[in-house]
Amino acid sequence: MFKLLMKVSRVHRGLASLAVGSLSLGIAHADELKLPYAQVGLSASQAATILLDRFTYGARSGEAQQLVEQGLGRWFELQLAATAPETGLGTRLSQYPALGMTHQQLFGKFPSGSQGTAHARRFYDLVPPADAKVDFAWSNRKLAQFRKEQGYQSQETELYQQLAGQKLVRAVYAQNQLNEVLTEFWYNHFYVASSNFRSRPWVLAYEAEALRPHALGNFRELLGATARHPARIQATLGDAEPATVKPAETTMGLAFVRLERQGQQVTIKAVRQQLDAIATEEDLLLQKRFWPAAGNNMEFARLLLQQTVGSQSFKPDDLQETARIFTGWATLPYGVNEQWFKGGFAVAAAAGFVQQGSFVFRADRHDALAKQVLGRRFAAGGGHEEGEQLLDLLASHPATATHIAKALAAQFVGANPDPSLVAVLAASFRKSNGDLRQVMRTLVQSKLFWREAAAREQQKSPLQYAASALRTSQAELGDTQALTRWLADMGQPLYAYLDSNGPPQNRQWLSAGQFTARMNFAQALGNGQIDGIQLPKSPMNSGEQLAMQIASPQFQLR
Repeated sequence: MFKLLMKVSRVHRGLASLAVGSLSLGIAHADELKLPYAQVGLSASQAATILLDRFTYGARSGEAQQLVEQGLGRWFELQLAATAPETGLGTRLSQYPALGMTHQQLFGKFPSGSQGTAHARRFYDLVPPADAKVDFAWSNRKLAQFRKEQGYQSQETELYQQLAGQKLVRAVYAQNQLNEVLTEFWYNHFYVASSNFRSRPWVLAYEAEALRPHALGNFRELLGATARHPARIQATLGDAEPATVKPAETTMGLAFVRLERQGQQVTIKAVRQQLDAIATEEDLLLQKRFWPAAGNNMEFARLLLQQTVGSQSFKPDDLQETARIFTGWATLPYGVNEQWFKGGFAVAAAAGFVQQGSFVFRADRHDALAKQVLGRRFAAGGGHEEGEQLLDLLASHPATATHIAKALAAQFVGANPDPSLVAVLAASFRKSNGDLRQVMRTLVQSKLFWREAAAREQQKSPLQYAASALRTSQAELGDTQALTRWLADMGQPLYAYLDSNGPPQNRQWLSAGQFTARMNFAQALGNGQIDGIQLPKSPMNSGEQLAMQIASPQFQLR
């Protein structure tokens, strides 16, 4: 493998390399990690190849030699800092305006069918009430014309194209490659599907707000950002159970008792009026009989526990009690513009409601009775803070340290990693209180990592395969729709697995059909037949040579 990759590097060294000069930025200010690759018999060139294979989306021409000259430990520390300028990337990402939109703007540009219809009915008097007899063909034509006039776009097509497009552009062009690789890792770990109609409009914001900023940060902050994000909450709302807690046993019910004792009947009335107004507007968007249940969300609880302490570390009672703790975790409702839900939940704060951006804690739905999870007791009378306290517990639990350590080792070494390496990473996780940068430092400073990485090759996912092909060939990526379809054909529909657990762990990507799709991709790329991708003109980068290179079994490994 190393001989082939070194040969490939020499073949392409004469090609112009895009933006690799930025690798040297900030070197004088970066400490160099001591990487023990020589202690397991690897040369600096071999170690550089491993770093680029495992911690980026693929090496560009001559990049391995640059790492050797720069210092491998220094390069890795700069990747951990994730501060390389992304000016060129920012220019490319400007073609995806949804990236810069607020949550309200996203729903203003990409409303669901019910949101668009409700807006037309409420503010334009365009369609009769839903229960009236009407010519549906006429109504549908009028609504289609209305959407066109308003400039609405589809969540399923235009928004998805921006979601997938920005992922591909980042993979190919980002200078802070490790941050992008880990963003994908955490997305697959805390998975949310764009194929779920409830979470679909939130996925782009989820990755941008909850994952990428925390990919190399503190695990507790990452965990909280994902758990509170509307994408995660909305993805599992359809699995919630009917509410069984009595109104007097909710956080709001207890708050009302307290307010009444204080003579605050006016406040109680104001809270009820605000909630009624919100419910009325929600009913305009989606009739009440179609609202999701507001009780225990067992799927949210199951995913949370599995993604932290792991499936072997909790009991059925822990699952049930976790679901009770997160009753009331909800999302701020949105209409097409600010004319909807103008009051928010500000008045209801007096009854225990919490609104943080688009996250809302519904005190009227929260089970305020006593609970116990993983040996920790939560006294009766709690509210929003219970969920945060449980997140604290999960983030600091020894089982979480081991579970995350094993997942990271599997990502960067291979399936069934050496238990000794997992133990080293778990100890680093615990000692640093979940500092993900420190865990990554521990990984590359371990002889176990270098020994395992040198001995074990991993199959590239379709995204890694395609991105590395574009990076090594210096291809220019424009429109990404064709490449997105190719990835789906190769077995990786971006953001679109139906299973709430995300992509299968340690998936063997090369089934017979997927291998054929990869061969076809290599041929089409080499022949310049993929729309949106342009290869540089170079006698050293002929289509036949490129197709043979990226179709080779060795190129499909990392």
